[in-house]
Amino acid sequence: LVSKEVYERLQKTARDLNMPLADTCEPYKPWFCAMTLEIFAYQQAGFQSEYGLDQFFFSRALAEGKPIRWLEEPQAQIDLFAKMSDKLGEQFLLSTLDEQTDENQNPEGLLRMWRNGDLAELEKIVRDLKAHQPQAYARLLAERNRAWMPRLEKILASENTQLIIVGAAHSAGPDGLLALLKARGYDVHAVATDATAKATASRASNAAWILPTLNVRDADAAYAFYQKAFGFEAGAQQRDEKGKLTRGELKYHE
Repeated sequence: LVSKEVYERLQKTARDLNMPLADTCEPYKPWFCAMTLEIFAYQQAGFQSEYGLDQFFFSRALAEGKPIRWLEEPQAQIDLFAKMSDKLGEQFLLSTLDEQTDENQNPEGLLRMWRNGDLAELEKIVRDLKAHQPQAYARLLAERNRAWMPRLEKILASENTQLIIVGAAHSAGPDGLLALLKARGYDVHAVATDATAKATASRASNAAWILPTLNVRDADAAYAFYQKAFGFEAGAQQRDEKGKLTRGELKYHE
Protein backbone atom coordinates (compact mmCIF):
# COMPACT_ATOMS: atom_id res chain seq x y z
CA LEU A 1 0.00 0.00 0.00
CA VAL A 2 3.04 2.28 0.26
CA SER A 3 6.14 2.76 -1.85
CA LYS A 4 9.37 0.91 -1.14
CA GLU A 5 11.07 4.16 -0.10
CA VAL A 6 8.37 5.00 2.44
CA TYR A 7 8.36 1.45 3.80
CA GLU A 8 12.13 1.49 4.28
CA ARG A 9 11.86 4.77 6.20
CA LEU A 10 9.06 3.25 8.26
CA GLN A 11 11.21 0.23 9.10
CA LYS A 12 14.05 2.43 10.36
CA THR A 13 11.76 4.63 12.46
CA ALA A 14 9.99 1.57 13.87
CA ARG A 15 13.33 0.11 14.97
CA ASP A 16 14.25 3.38 16.67
CA LEU A 17 10.94 3.37 18.56
CA ASN A 18 11.01 -0.38 19.28
CA MET A 19 7.70 -0.63 17.44
CA PRO A 20 6.72 -4.08 16.04
CA LEU A 21 5.57 -3.45 12.47
CA ALA A 22 4.01 -6.90 12.07
CA ASP A 23 1.48 -6.10 14.79
CA THR A 24 1.02 -2.35 14.47
CA CYS A 25 1.27 -1.43 10.79
CA GLU A 26 1.55 -4.23 8.26
CA PRO A 27 -2.07 -5.50 8.64
CA TYR A 28 -3.53 -1.98 8.48
CA LYS A 29 -4.02 1.03 6.22
CA PRO A 30 -1.27 3.70 5.97
CA TRP A 31 -3.30 6.29 7.92
CA PHE A 32 -3.69 3.86 10.83
CA CYS A 33 0.03 3.15 10.76
CA ALA A 34 0.73 6.89 10.87
CA MET A 35 -1.44 7.37 13.95
CA THR A 36 0.10 4.36 15.67
CA LEU A 37 3.56 5.73 14.90
CA GLU A 38 2.65 9.03 16.57
CA ILE A 39 1.40 7.22 19.67
CA PHE A 40 4.58 5.17 19.95
CA ALA A 41 6.72 8.28 19.53
CA TYR A 42 4.90 10.09 22.34
CA GLN A 43 5.02 7.06 24.63
CA GLN A 44 8.74 6.63 23.95
CA ALA A 45 9.26 10.27 24.93
CA GLY A 46 7.47 9.71 28.24
CA PHE A 47 4.11 11.32 27.44
CA GLN A 48 0.88 9.90 28.89
CA SER A 49 -2.48 10.37 27.20
CA GLU A 50 -4.39 10.96 30.44
CA TYR A 51 -2.38 14.15 30.96
CA GLY A 52 -3.31 15.60 27.57
CA LEU A 53 -4.80 19.08 27.51
CA ASP A 54 -8.06 17.96 25.90
CA GLN A 55 -8.50 15.09 28.36
CA PHE A 56 -7.76 17.39 31.31
CA PHE A 57 -10.39 19.96 30.38
CA PHE A 58 -12.90 17.31 29.29
CA SER A 59 -12.65 15.65 32.71
CA ARG A 60 -12.85 19.00 34.46
CA ALA A 61 -15.94 20.04 32.49
CA LEU A 62 -17.66 16.77 33.35
CA ALA A 63 -16.79 17.16 37.02
CA GLU A 64 -18.16 20.73 37.08
CA GLY A 65 -21.29 19.86 35.10
CA LYS A 66 -20.47 22.19 32.22
CA PRO A 67 -22.02 21.61 28.78
CA ILE A 68 -19.68 20.07 26.18
CA ARG A 69 -20.06 20.46 22.41
CA TRP A 70 -17.98 19.48 19.41
CA LEU A 71 -16.89 21.41 16.35
CA GLU A 72 -17.24 18.10 14.52
CA GLU A 73 -19.03 14.94 15.64
CA PRO A 74 -16.98 11.85 16.56
CA GLN A 75 -18.24 9.98 13.49
CA ALA A 76 -16.98 12.78 11.23
CA GLN A 77 -13.52 12.45 12.75
CA ILE A 78 -13.57 8.68 12.28
CA ASP A 79 -14.63 9.09 8.63
CA LEU A 80 -11.84 11.60 8.12
CA PHE A 81 -9.36 8.75 8.39
CA ALA A 82 -11.41 5.65 7.61
CA LYS A 83 -12.43 7.04 4.20
CA MET A 84 -8.94 8.29 3.37
CA SER A 85 -7.51 6.93 0.11
CA ASP A 86 -4.33 4.87 0.21
CA LYS A 87 -2.48 7.59 -1.71
CA LEU A 88 -3.51 10.24 0.78
CA GLY A 89 -2.82 7.83 3.62
CA GLU A 90 0.73 7.45 2.33
CA GLN A 91 1.12 11.25 2.37
CA PHE A 92 -0.09 11.29 5.96
CA LEU A 93 2.36 8.52 6.88
CA LEU A 94 5.21 10.30 5.10
CA SER A 95 4.41 13.51 6.98
CA THR A 96 4.47 11.61 10.27
CA LEU A 97 7.85 10.07 9.40
CA ASP A 98 9.20 13.54 8.59
CA GLU A 99 8.13 14.76 12.04
CA GLN A 100 10.23 12.12 13.79
CA THR A 101 13.46 13.37 12.20
CA ASP A 102 12.75 17.07 12.81
CA GLU A 103 13.72 18.28 16.28
CA ASN A 104 11.06 20.99 16.05
CA GLN A 105 8.29 18.52 15.21
CA ASN A 106 9.07 15.50 17.37
CA PRO A 107 7.16 15.23 20.69
CA GLU A 108 9.72 17.21 22.70
CA GLY A 109 9.97 19.93 20.06
CA LEU A 110 6.20 20.35 19.78
CA LEU A 111 5.84 20.54 23.56
CA ARG A 112 8.57 23.19 23.72
CA MET A 113 6.88 25.20 20.96
CA TRP A 114 3.48 24.98 22.67
CA ARG A 115 4.83 25.98 26.08
CA ASN A 116 6.71 28.94 24.62
CA GLY A 117 3.71 30.05 22.56
CA ASP A 118 5.95 30.06 19.48
CA LEU A 119 3.38 30.94 16.81
CA ALA A 120 6.10 31.67 14.23
CA GLU A 121 7.44 28.11 14.46
CA LEU A 122 3.91 26.72 14.32
CA GLU A 123 3.23 28.77 11.19
CA LYS A 124 6.37 27.34 9.60
CA ILE A 125 5.34 23.76 10.38
CA VAL A 126 1.87 24.28 8.90
CA ARG A 127 3.24 25.97 5.76
CA ASP A 128 5.77 23.15 5.30
CA LEU A 129 2.96 20.59 5.49
CA LYS A 130 1.00 22.53 2.86
CA ALA A 131 4.04 22.70 0.56
CA HIS A 132 5.15 19.07 0.86
CA GLN A 133 1.88 17.16 1.47
CA PRO A 134 -0.83 19.46 0.07
CA GLN A 135 -3.59 16.84 -0.02
CA ALA A 136 -3.01 15.82 3.59
CA TYR A 137 -2.91 19.50 4.58
CA ALA A 138 -6.22 20.15 2.84
CA ARG A 139 -8.02 17.16 4.33
CA LEU A 140 -6.66 17.32 7.87
CA LEU A 141 -6.55 21.09 8.37
CA ALA A 142 -7.86 23.52 5.73
CA GLU A 143 -11.16 21.80 4.86
CA ARG A 144 -12.00 21.08 8.47
CA ASN A 145 -11.24 24.65 9.55
CA ARG A 146 -13.64 26.04 6.97
CA ALA A 147 -16.29 23.49 7.94
CA TRP A 148 -16.01 24.53 11.59
CA MET A 149 -16.50 28.24 11.00
CA PRO A 150 -20.34 28.39 11.02
CA ARG A 151 -20.49 26.46 14.28
CA LEU A 152 -17.61 28.46 15.74
CA GLU A 153 -19.28 31.77 14.93
CA LYS A 154 -22.49 30.57 16.54
CA ILE A 155 -20.55 29.73 19.72
CA LEU A 156 -18.83 33.11 19.72
CA ALA A 157 -22.17 34.90 19.35
CA SER A 158 -23.26 33.57 22.75
CA GLU A 159 -23.38 36.00 25.66
CA ASN A 160 -21.63 33.43 27.85
CA THR A 161 -17.85 33.07 28.11
CA GLN A 162 -16.74 30.07 26.06
CA LEU A 163 -13.64 27.85 26.20
CA ILE A 164 -12.83 26.43 22.77
CA ILE A 165 -10.05 23.85 22.47
CA VAL A 166 -8.59 22.78 19.12
CA GLY A 167 -5.33 21.22 18.03
CA ALA A 168 -2.62 23.87 17.75
CA ALA A 169 -2.10 23.30 14.02
CA HIS A 170 -5.70 24.40 13.38
CA SER A 171 -4.93 27.91 14.61
CA ALA A 172 -1.98 28.75 12.34
CA GLY A 173 -1.35 29.35 8.65
CA PRO A 174 -3.31 31.03 5.86
CA ASP A 175 -6.22 28.60 6.30
CA GLY A 176 -6.03 28.52 10.09
CA LEU A 177 -8.89 29.48 12.36
CA LEU A 178 -7.16 32.68 13.48
CA ALA A 179 -6.79 33.87 9.88
CA LEU A 180 -10.39 32.90 9.03
CA LEU A 181 -11.74 34.74 12.06
CA LYS A 182 -9.69 37.86 11.29
CA ALA A 183 -10.95 37.79 7.69
CA ARG A 184 -14.51 37.92 9.05
CA GLY A 185 -13.79 40.96 11.17
CA TYR A 186 -13.10 39.40 14.55
CA ASP A 187 -10.55 41.01 16.89
CA VAL A 188 -8.13 38.14 17.53
CA HIS A 189 -5.17 38.52 19.88
CA ALA A 190 -3.22 36.46 22.39
CA VAL A 191 -3.97 36.89 26.08
CA ALA A 192 -2.20 35.85 29.27
CA THR A 193 -3.07 35.83 32.93
CA ASP A 194 -1.34 38.33 35.22
CA ALA A 195 0.69 35.49 36.74
CA THR A 196 1.83 34.26 33.34
CA ALA A 197 2.77 37.75 32.21
CA LYS A 198 4.72 38.36 35.41
CA ALA A 199 6.57 35.06 35.14
CA THR A 200 7.38 35.67 31.48
CA ALA A 201 8.68 39.16 32.20
CA SER A 202 11.00 37.89 34.94
CA ARG A 203 12.57 35.20 32.76
CA ALA A 204 15.84 36.03 31.02
CA SER A 205 15.63 36.29 27.24
CA ASN A 206 15.87 32.85 25.55
CA ALA A 207 16.27 31.13 28.93
CA ALA A 208 14.58 27.74 29.20
CA TRP A 209 11.93 26.96 31.80
CA ILE A 210 12.76 24.20 34.27
CA LEU A 211 9.79 21.82 34.10
CA PRO A 212 10.65 18.57 35.90
CA THR A 213 8.18 15.69 36.16
CA LEU A 214 8.02 13.50 39.28
CA ASN A 215 6.15 10.19 39.58
CA VAL A 216 5.22 9.26 43.16
CA ARG A 217 3.20 6.57 44.95
CA ASP A 218 1.07 8.96 47.02
CA ALA A 219 0.43 12.09 44.95
CA ASP A 220 -1.67 13.85 47.62
CA ALA A 221 1.02 13.43 50.28
CA ALA A 222 3.79 14.57 47.92
CA TYR A 223 1.71 17.54 46.80
CA ALA A 224 1.20 18.68 50.41
CA PHE A 225 4.85 18.09 51.32
CA TYR A 226 6.31 20.23 48.53
CA GLN A 227 3.93 23.07 49.33
CA LYS A 228 4.77 22.99 53.08
CA ALA A 229 8.50 22.29 52.83
CA PHE A 230 9.50 24.46 49.89
CA GLY A 231 6.70 26.98 49.45
CA PHE A 232 5.44 25.72 46.09
CA GLU A 233 2.06 27.03 44.95
CA ALA A 234 -0.71 24.68 43.85
CA GLY A 235 -1.51 24.67 40.15
CA ALA A 236 -3.86 22.66 37.95
CA GLN A 237 -5.00 19.33 39.37
CA GLN A 238 -6.66 16.23 37.98
CA ARG A 239 -8.43 13.67 40.20
CA ASP A 240 -10.07 10.33 39.57
CA GLU A 241 -13.65 9.42 40.36
CA LYS A 242 -12.69 8.69 43.99
CA GLY A 243 -11.13 12.10 44.45
CA LYS A 244 -7.57 10.81 44.44
CA LEU A 245 -4.98 13.12 42.89
CA THR A 246 -3.66 11.62 39.63
CA ARG A 247 -1.86 14.66 38.28
CA GLY A 248 -0.91 17.97 39.84
CA GLU A 249 1.14 20.99 38.91
CA LEU A 250 3.25 22.96 41.39
CA LYS A 251 4.68 26.39 40.68
CA TYR A 252 7.52 28.20 42.39
CA HIS A 253 7.82 32.00 42.25
CA GLU A 254 10.85 33.99 43.35
